[in-house]
Amino acid sequence: MQQSQEIEKATGYKINWRQFGGGGDVIRAMASGDVQLGEVGSTGIATAISQGMDVELFWILEDIASAEALVARNGSGVNSVADLKGKKVGTPFVSTSHFQLLYALQKAGLKASDVQALNVRPPEIAAAWGRGDIDATFIWDPVLSNVKKMGKVLTTSGDICKQGACTFDGLIVTRTFAKENPEFMTAPVKAVAKAMRITAPIRRRGPATRRRPPQSLSGREASRRTWPTRWPSTAFRAPKARLRLRGSVAAPTARPRRPSRNRRPSPRTRGGSPPSHRTTARTSPSRG
Repeated sequence: MQQSQEIEKATGYKINWRQFGGGGDVIRAMASGDVQLGEVGSTGIATAISQGMDVELFWILEDIASAEALVARNGSGVNSVADLKGKKVGTPFVSTSHFQLLYALQKAGLKASDVQALNVRPPEIAAAWGRGDIDATFIWDPVLSNVKKMGKVLTTSGDICKQGACTFDGLIVTRTFAKENPEFMTAPVKAVAKAMRITAPIRRRGPATRRRPPQSLSGREASRRTWPTRWPSTAFRAPKARLRLRGSVAAPTARPRRPSRNRRPSPRTRGGSPPSHRTTARTSPSRG
């Protein structure tokens, strides 16, 4: 969508795309008021809302699946999660990787205080890995691909999801911006829906679909509004669906079922007017 300028054409806004090192950077930018819309992992979203930030989730992009992993450096003496006791583990704090690291430690019978967890941004992890400053890291691509060359995968976000702690990427917006710009808000929703071909099953981001660096989008040039986001790298084909905007969450609406022609009329309506058929609109989870 960045290349096609689909949102610009639909809204008349001039878009300025930016990149961020992780969800924590996006949250801080939104807290400062410089960014109004952003893509953040589920951990960052929960943290922002729990801290009272005036934001809301309006689209779930995809299940992270096995796109993140805990890797131990060769020569560190770590062959399992339990071996991390007393070791230095680097990961971006307030990220899905941070959440998954804590969950993996808990499952291995360790406390967070049993390891030396270091708040290291993705670009810095590669350098620290090469110097031998950290023994392990829980991270995503492109750093993940590099550390795998000199390390051993202990567990992945997909493994942790199977244990009951799944994570996802989502789009959030400040409530003030959403309220003041309802027409603009429909444009990204329709654009993402078109790109991902909404369907009932949740789209998973597997190892082959690498996680892109966070980017940002600015609003009208005069207002300098920005929207950081990481768009999915592949489209997901599925049956077409009509969209309606429920508050700020778009969901496909089901068409009412037609009454069966072979259905026998009920005794109350036999000989009179045909019975009325009430239908309930169903919504399917969207990958969102």
